[in-house]
Amino acid sequence: MRPCLLLAAALLAGCTGSGTRESCGPRGVPLVNASGLVVEQLYLGTGTPPAWGTELLGRAGLPAGAGMTLPLPGTGSHALRAVWANGRAVELQGMDGCATGRITILDGGLRAE
Repeated sequence: MRPCLLLAAALLAGCTGSGTRESCGPRGVPLVNASGLVVEQLYLGTGTPPAWGTELLGRAGLPAGAGMTLPLPGTGSHALRAVWANGRAVELQGMDGCATGRITILDGGLRAE
């Protein structure tokens, strides 16, 4: 096969959207509170204070050991902020909306996998 045809085939294969960053859209990602405290507030945003967005947990919070589905917007870099019942907060900056498959809240911080 000629080089230009190989290049065209590769480009067309990339347009199918199967698993590519461009095709990543809004989706739910499992989030687990593996810390020893209730998380009272959870924010997903861009990581700057005015852009933290709406608090996601409501009055119930997220008890220790509990989980939920976090709605990720998809493509782009996101930040997550969790605030425990004791007022301590942790943040995770630069979370890849397409590569993140699970988020864990630990006693010492947040982990995206």
